[in-house]
Amino acid sequence: MAKLVQFDAAGGYEANQLLREWLDDDAERADLFAEMASVGRTTLKFKTLAFYDSAAPGTLEDAYLVTAASDVEHALKTLSVAPYAALGGGKFMLAMDAGPEHSAQRAYGLKLLNSFTDAQLADCVRVAYRRGVVLSLKSRTGDLDLAVVAEAVALRYVAVLFGLPDEAYGVLQATVARLYRELCFQILGRHFSGEPLPPRQPVVGVKPLPDWIDDLLSGKEKIVQEGRDGKDCGRPILQGMREDDGGNDVETLKLIVLGLITGTVGNVQAAMCIALSEFFNRRDSAGSPLIVAAQRAAADDDDGALGRMIMAALTRNPPAAFLPRRADGRQLKWTDSQGAQRLIPDGADLVLALGATNRHDLVFGGVGSDAKWVHQCVGQRVVYPLLLYGVKRVLLLPNLAQSIDPVTGAPRPLVKHRAMICETYPLSFDRGRRLRQQPLAVVMNVKPPVAENAERLKRIIAAGAPAIEESLRTSEHVHFAFFILLNGGQQLALYTVYDGEFDAYIEHFALKVKLFDTLFKYIEDAPPLPVVEFPKEFVEVIRKHDVTPVGSYFFSALPRLTVARALGLLPEEAPRD
Repeated sequence: MAKLVQFDAAGGYEANQLLREWLDDDAERADLFAEMASVGRTTLKFKTLAFYDSAAPGTLEDAYLVTAASDVEHALKTLSVAPYAALGGGKFMLAMDAGPEHSAQRAYGLKLLNSFTDAQLADCVRVAYRRGVVLSLKSRTGDLDLAVVAEAVALRYVAVLFGLPDEAYGVLQATVARLYRELCFQILGRHFSGEPLPPRQPVVGVKPLPDWIDDLLSGKEKIVQEGRDGKDCGRPILQGMREDDGGNDVETLKLIVLGLITGTVGNVQAAMCIALSEFFNRRDSAGSPLIVAAQRAAADDDDGALGRMIMAALTRNPPAAFLPRRADGRQLKWTDSQGAQRLIPDGADLVLALGATNRHDLVFGGVGSDAKWVHQCVGQRVVYPLLLYGVKRVLLLPNLAQSIDPVTGAPRPLVKHRAMICETYPLSFDRGRRLRQQPLAVVMNVKPPVAENAERLKRIIAAGAPAIEESLRTSEHVHFAFFILLNGGQQLALYTVYDGEFDAYIEHFALKVKLFDTLFKYIEDAPPLPVVEFPKEFVEVIRKHDVTPVGSYFFSALPRLTVARALGLLPEEAPRD
């Protein structure tokens, strides 16, 4: 059944929930917009739950989904942003209608953001990306959640730009995630859910982000740019605000910082995920997947071509898929199911569908050089370099691919909430080509009597050291290895750094090192013995007791250097006696 026929037949709350499902899903949303355009029904009236508590019993108020480019342009240039007023008490520029107060705050925000030169922004971008991917690219399996990576990179970026210290990172992440959800709820979610987000709960012992900003502006905390490494990242924005408050009080300054940070992080995360999803799941006119051309442009360092591909993807599927406005009862019309045109009444809530317009200039709210675009994105110049660099670096990951669902055999898609919040986008890459070395930390309990068996283990390892040494040396894939007795001898730990795959590495020792048969006599939860006859079971026991580094973080100064290559390149420091 065609979507519009289904929508008209449902009516009321049922139609509201149908529309929610379609708008939440990228493919369903695109189909709806195409169908609306094909029949010339470019504005859709629907029942909103936004005013459920104040509506008369058994009734729901009307709202309007606007998809025509000309109508969206008119709304962006002239209509009220009153639906945003619930955010920040309406004191941030996003929620201010055109006028002296909005103009002053917008000019102040642009002055702060544009204080960075292009070269300084490029340095900030490189620092932020390097810091943002530290944990995500170290997964042993090569799994990568792009939504997590993009969020981390964006958070590190705003931390560098604004001068936030690492100590504030955790509360920065939590606060921005919460504020962006509140923003998306106000734009779209409130029309389809009568329940707002749960009340904010302060975390005991954790300084809230507004307090961090307050202390940084007052000088109580030090403004820094973590990880600059001598790069010229420019003057931190908070330092600029401290020196020139633009005539704003402290509470307004905090709202400006929170608003700019939230918009930057939310848009960067969504844009990176959307661009890669479009590249993987769309084809060019010749039928070739867009990912091929995107990876070629990244490999050729062709930022112009890659940038055009990214913007084309975001024109089809904008990071801010919708924007709210309030009708003035004068110009915008909607076409009912019978084909009659009716004026949208004064005060009605509008949901502007930017992705339906196929207008590149609408993605960031209009053209910045044209004053008629009152609410054009102030952060476009700052966001674009990070977006381009981030997408490029991800495209260059070896053997990048979409993660496959083992049940369906299909690629796992980008998962969004409210069409704008990117929750997860599972990808994979060949980790071994970026980091050939792997850490192993096996911690096993010593059998009772613990003290006696710990002493036995010491003697066994000391006596077997020559055999261990020879096996490790001839393997040519172990960088470092050592045993430690922990917790007063209650646990035996084996730490190694090795090249290659876990299973192959562990099975090599199952077959080559007979010492394990003796060691396991005094260890709890041992595999069947002798190990050489049960190598698979030995591997599984080691896997079970392998302690993953916190956050999968593992540092190597020479991440691509294998033992075999090192032995071929470096002269022996001493003869092998």
